[in-house]
Amino acid sequence: NYLLSNDEKMVNFVREEVLGKMEVNVDEITEYQVLGGEDFSEFSNKNGIPGAFIFVGIGNEEIGTDKPHHCSKFNIDEKMLPVGAELLKNIALKYFE
Repeated sequence: NYLLSNDEKMVNFVREEVLGKMEVNVDEITEYQVLGGEDFSEFSNKNGIPGAFIFVGIGNEEIGTDKPHHCSKFNIDEKMLPVGAELLKNIALKYFE
């Protein structure tokens, strides 16, 4: 098993080359640690592929989307779906540029 640890160069690439060019305040980006299991790290480390695991914030107490995953009251702020899709699109386009 591998510890999920983001590749520093990929984190900087996403922060500077992608998020910095989107309307995202990169100063508000925070590190986030979680004990959940994830196979992404094994794929990335085993294959030597630099990776960065990103969470798109959907927690909004006002509309009730602040509950954790696997909670019966979990809900998603659907306004954030296009943000996540745009982020992934921009990462792929910039990376393969």
